[in-house]
Amino acid sequence: MVSQFDSKLTTRKLLLAFSEIQHRGIERNGKYILGPLSGEMSHDGYTITISDEFVDATVGFHNSLSIQASNKQAVQRFKERIESINTVARC
Repeated sequence: MVSQFDSKLTTRKLLLAFSEIQHRGIERNGKYILGPLSGEMSHDGYTITISDEFVDATVGFHNSLSIQASNKQAVQRFKERIESINTVARC
């Protein structure tokens, strides 16, 4: 379920960002940390979650998307962080 604050986050953008977080981030107890974002994958590999201090975005089986956030501003900041990581990944 995507909240009303989804702000055009897509599974594709989140999967690309997760790949970059996993590649460049620091691994701690199964969680990858890159700046203010952290990413983790389920044990079966079907689900990934990217989080910051206010947003949890989960991509599940068949590219289902769930975003949990307290407000629209938090989602906008999260989206900007995802876009920033994806921009660096394309370079």
